[in-house]
Amino acid sequence: MTTDREGSPDSSGDGEASELPPPRERTHPLVSSLCAGLDDSETAEQCGVALALIANSQPRKTSHIVGRLVELVVANPESAAIIRTLATLGDQHGREIRGALMTETGYSDARQLYGLVEYADPWDLSGHETGIPDGDESDLSFISAVMRLVELEEEGRDPLDSDAWTRLIEEMPGEGGESASEEEIELAAAREDGRPRSVRRRDRRIERIANSRLFRVIESSSRFDELEVLSVLRNHRFGKTIRTRGRVGTEEHALTLLLFHQVDSSAFRRLLTDRLHAWDRLDGNGLVTVADWGDSPRLWATVDIVGSSLVDRDRLPRREALAHARTLSRALVTIHQHGIVHGGVDPLTVSYPPTGLDGAVEPMLDMIGLTAVYRRFADTDTLLDIRYAAPEQFDEQNIDGATDIYQLGAVLYRALTGHPPYEGDAEAVREQIRAGDRTPPTERNPDLPDAVDDIIAKAMATQKLLRYDNATRFHQEIRQLCDDFS
Repeated sequence: MTTDREGSPDSSGDGEASELPPPRERTHPLVSSLCAGLDDSETAEQCGVALALIANSQPRKTSHIVGRLVELVVANPESAAIIRTLATLGDQHGREIRGALMTETGYSDARQLYGLVEYADPWDLSGHETGIPDGDESDLSFISAVMRLVELEEEGRDPLDSDAWTRLIEEMPGEGGESASEEEIELAAAREDGRPRSVRRRDRRIERIANSRLFRVIESSSRFDELEVLSVLRNHRFGKTIRTRGRVGTEEHALTLLLFHQVDSSAFRRLLTDRLHAWDRLDGNGLVTVADWGDSPRLWATVDIVGSSLVDRDRLPRREALAHARTLSRALVTIHQHGIVHGGVDPLTVSYPPTGLDGAVEPMLDMIGLTAVYRRFADTDTLLDIRYAAPEQFDEQNIDGATDIYQLGAVLYRALTGHPPYEGDAEAVREQIRAGDRTPPTERNPDLPDAVDDIIAKAMATQKLLRYDNATRFHQEIRQLCDDFS
């Protein structure tokens, strides 16, 4: 397998960027100036209101505004003005805020910060005039001046060369409390240069990705009108990922762009292409779905964005764990009905959407069918947490639906007990798996019904013929168990 250089999704990016469209123009200082105005008690509310009005009325600016506000709240979580501005955007753009928080921080911090936003009082937008009256721009109200500047930008004119910009300057605070000078407002707009070095470095890496030849080719060949880079490259079991936002008209989609590890084999390319075709056809609850994919200039796919996985969670409460079992087993039925073998069900492939900061989310099976392709070209240990592998995966046997049933049984063991079914070093785990030597779930969690032991034992039988005949039968028994204890 080949991996890519850190900070650029393709080593050919720098040499061929000139053949592609020029980089997107930077947003003019208006948004940065309004964000800077949140620091001043006299201008915080009108700046927060203005930012909310722009985000609500200009969809193409929403992600930039949300991203800047999230950066600010991560750096200064005690700023009431920033939090109230995010709260004002919450009704229309809550999902986008949650996704940005997950991109900027980890799951725990994002959940905590979103809690602050969720319970904050939003700014009142109803009392502000958003119209742009005819007449002298210098007589505009603060909000009208802001909306005029946005209008000028949309018309392709320079908003900084207008009386509306002068009017905005007059309202922003300067030294000693008097109106700000143009020099001061320009300094305020450039405050982002004072951000931590790590943030500036990350932003430069994001810009390099967005301007690379690889990304530009993917963007131009995708079904999206625009594909925006939201994160740096991150390692993935099967390649590299970039968090993106895809736009089709006025619709926006939070996505993960997956750049697959490449193998120098025509058979590999054919198998992975076939698998992406199959994954793209899947739709239903409990599944991470493919929004788009392609094979030029390398194999890639955009899939539902995820915020965390079962790896990040401890033992689930009984009711929630049983609900997980029902959702995931039903998802496995759907996969098998489409003729797909997952081959790599483990806690990392049980994902949760970023909307789950309140904890109330349904799990989703991710990376569908990829292990079944890559195992032909790589060791199982690199593609799967072997504590959840079926015995046949160590003996070069064919994997099939029975393998998935075993793996899902092992994952449900983890969800129900908080422990993997087998523990120890790699060789010890292999021997335990072959022998089927594990502690029954009810001994680890006495709160579980006895029927759980029987279901897990049957799903995780060492011999395929002793497991459930198919995923449908497995799901039916789990559903019956959930109904009995609902």
